[in-house]
Amino acid sequence: FGMTTWAPQTDGDGNPFYQMKHSRFEGIRATHQPSIWIRDYGDFLIQPVVGAVEGKPKERASVFSHDREIARPYLYSVELERYDTRLELTPSERCAFFRFGFPDTREAAVIFRLEGELEEEASSGKHRIRGKATHVTFGAPGGFGKYFVAEFDRAYSGVEVKREGKILTATIRFEEAKRARPVAMRIGTSFINHEQAVLNLGREMPDWDFAAATARSRAAWARELGRVEIKGETPAQRTTFYTALYRSLQFPRMFHEPDSEGRLRHYSPFAD
Repeated sequence: FGMTTWAPQTDGDGNPFYQMKHSRFEGIRATHQPSIWIRDYGDFLIQPVVGAVEGKPKERASVFSHDREIARPYLYSVELERYDTRLELTPSERCAFFRFGFPDTREAAVIFRLEGELEEEASSGKHRIRGKATHVTFGAPGGFGKYFVAEFDRAYSGVEVKREGKILTATIRFEEAKRARPVAMRIGTSFINHEQAVLNLGREMPDWDFAAATARSRAAWARELGRVEIKGETPAQRTTFYTALYRSLQFPRMFHEPDSEGRLRHYSPFAD
């Protein structure tokens, strides 16, 4: 159904990387892995933190409770106890809208972790970063990767980039965060290039209205799941059926992207 899935990660070394028995949250993973039987590619991790940034995701992970977690196809929300921060996101086909509800602090940050590259967009007034996630499990044609462009609703104070082998960790810091005004981030993805990621973002997440983005996502999922109507079922049977239908929409996934004139295009190793 969608081109990029945004999934919570509780153990990046585990398979699957999210499990109900886990109690520590490592971040939101941009993923293309519909099941444990298929390997991921072009993936990267997004993690809000407060304070010092040290170690790997497992060391930065926060305790969380399923009682303070909301998981819907169109909305994900979780309370990160270690950082006193609420993370919310709503997806579209190729993009996502995040809100980070930090406490009142001068130490708020958003961390990107990926195999690939990331940089500031110099002309954005410290509002936009862009990157390319190049991880693949079994190899891919030269130049393959997931391009992304992330835009914030306020200026960040700086971007710190560290590299350890193939892994890049970028920390986007904010001079001041307030509980009453969550930090918002819209992110667009593309398999073609950064310019296409910007087009996707402008088309699918055109403004900073989180409620409107959530409503669009909910309507899109209602259309997909509403293709099949069942009758005479018990509540348990209804849950089982629509859960299975939801899972069936995870693969095959979308791979095309409309250009500025609405013509569909897709990544190819044989084209620029």
